[in-house]
Amino acid sequence: MERPVTFVICFACVLQMVTGIVLPLNDTSIWSVSTYTPSDLFESQWNTTQVSYDNGNLTLTIDTIGCPNACGGYNWTAGEVHEDQINRQADTLQQATNEAFSFGYFEATFIPACANGGISSMFSYADVAYRAEIDIEFEGDAENCTAVSYTHYAQGQVYQWGRKSLSFNASSDFHAYGFLWTNDTIAWFVDRTLHFNATGVLTPNISMNMLLNNWVVRNPGSYYGPFPNRTVTAVYRSASYFPLSNLPTEIAAYVNAEGSANTSGSAASSTSSVTSSTSTSSITSSSIQTRTAPNEATGVATTGAASFVQLSLFVFGFASLF
Repeated sequence: MERPVTFVICFACVLQMVTGIVLPLNDTSIWSVSTYTPSDLFESQWNTTQVSYDNGNLTLTIDTIGCPNACGGYNWTAGEVHEDQINRQADTLQQATNEAFSFGYFEATFIPACANGGISSMFSYADVAYRAEIDIEFEGDAENCTAVSYTHYAQGQVYQWGRKSLSFNASSDFHAYGFLWTNDTIAWFVDRTLHFNATGVLTPNISMNMLLNNWVVRNPGSYYGPFPNRTVTAVYRSASYFPLSNLPTEIAAYVNAEGSANTSGSAASSTSSVTSSTSTSSITSSSIQTRTAPNEATGVATTGAASFVQLSLFVFGFASLF
């Protein structure tokens, strides 16, 4: 009697593997909680106590419990999780999985903390000599939580695109924030609608991990403002990755409308676009945030192989049920 139910659930899994890779936030084989000592950009220490999962949501909490003595001398303790693509599947899938998180579309649905002096984010990262990273960040109060910041680091350059206005208060409800990454374009989306794109720019050329975090800035200044003396949380509902060969419908429509990933095209009134590197600067050793990151892949970005291997092995395993 249970076989039909099993078939329906597994068929959904097959569709998921073909179209994208969903990363369940409560799966410890996918996500690891950060405990490394952060750089001097931070006024908070990572701690496993600051990461919790309940009612389908991942919560990253900032507070002062045990600080500074039990917080490595920091005034606050905070939460971060990182996706470890090398270890998240069986040994036979390690090679393919290393390549999965390369060119494609990354997305997380969450409610940021939007607290002065803090940052809530979703980003991709690789620990290489010259930082590889693509950021979605809510910085400080983010203009009363109606703006989000975009930055990316690639091949010795940092592209700081600044704060971009939203048409809603991000702290009031869940919204999907994502970015499309190709060999010469990065486009950021809100609820799968184009929000900002940068074309004809250097982009990371190495596979990256996905990370989610909520933390306190050490020297906030007027840009971030002072961090409040209270508990602050960022809540994440979902995270996923789609290779270029299987983009979500809305993201594929953007690519098709552009004619290719290499052209900027025209943008809607709520969308901004750049086609030059006027906002870039060279990365120096002092501007690189030191991070003892999870194991990152070390090859040039490629697409699609992991989904095919996962699907093949899944079908083999599923067939053995009968």
